[in-house]
Amino acid sequence: MANGVALRAVVAVAFLVSVGAVSARKVSADQRHPGGSCVKRDPNYRTKVLSKEPHEQLSVADVPRNWDWRDVNGKNYVSSSRNQHIPQYCGSCWAMGSTSSLADRIRILRRGQFPDFMIAVQTAVYCLCGGCDGGDAGTVYQYIEQNGIGPDSCQNYIAQGNGSDCRPRHLCENCSPGGNCSAVSDYPKFYVQEHGHVSGVDKMKAEIFSRGPAACYVDAGPIWFWGLGPNRSQIFDGCPGCDQIDHVISVVGFGYDESADMDYWIIRNSWGEYWGENGFFRLKMGDNQIGMESTGCAWAVPLLNHILVGGTNGRTLP
Repeated sequence: MANGVALRAVVAVAFLVSVGAVSARKVSADQRHPGGSCVKRDPNYRTKVLSKEPHEQLSVADVPRNWDWRDVNGKNYVSSSRNQHIPQYCGSCWAMGSTSSLADRIRILRRGQFPDFMIAVQTAVYCLCGGCDGGDAGTVYQYIEQNGIGPDSCQNYIAQGNGSDCRPRHLCENCSPGGNCSAVSDYPKFYVQEHGHVSGVDKMKAEIFSRGPAACYVDAGPIWFWGLGPNRSQIFDGCPGCDQIDHVISVVGFGYDESADMDYWIIRNSWGEYWGENGFFRLKMGDNQIGMESTGCAWAVPLLNHILVGGTNGRTLP
């Protein structure tokens, strides 16, 4: 039995290495993401745009060729990479990408001041769309605009939920030493004032440069095994126009690689820090790799004076 286990482990490692060794330009059907889609577009979602969008105010020349929210004059404004697949598989990419991008934008607007927050992605999985069976990033922003949402300390991520169990405990809770858990009513709450959608290279760059990371829709099939292999530090350029949209990531910047003579997007995934470059990867810009530039991104603008320390009776953050 031990020899059999060891043999299977060797075969598995050899498979991953062989997949990773394939050029990014040659992605075959057997190298696609093995899970189902975690994207279910919501036909009832409606944007709420109250002001001119960045692409309406900035020219292409106003946007730099290189911009990375992880390093703005030596300061990081980007929250950490997460893993939607533990402690069990959960198709919550839509909630991960949207809440991570919103947490980044809150950090940007507050210039990194204390306290720092992560948004309670688990509340979105409990309350919205199909939960672990997929959802829509835009729906998360619409929900937050209308209801607000708490921080991660209200709801640790447990990779469970069907989107229809939005009881008070699933908004914010605490548990006593005896094991009894109850809802908490007084907690920090986050809102957004407007939210929308943007697509196309120049419009996406203007949005991300001007207001922060955005949650974007992609075809995850071609990058799953690639991000576990030896080529993951390269710019992915293996699937222009792939359009089986089944995943949401967050774009945190963009740049130009002189050695490769290639413009690229900087992307945070939600498959763990062992995937890609510590949970991030670079994607070739300009030819609609994995369908991202044509499918586009959901964005939201935080409403800072509604971030309340200690809940609705507390003080607003600066």
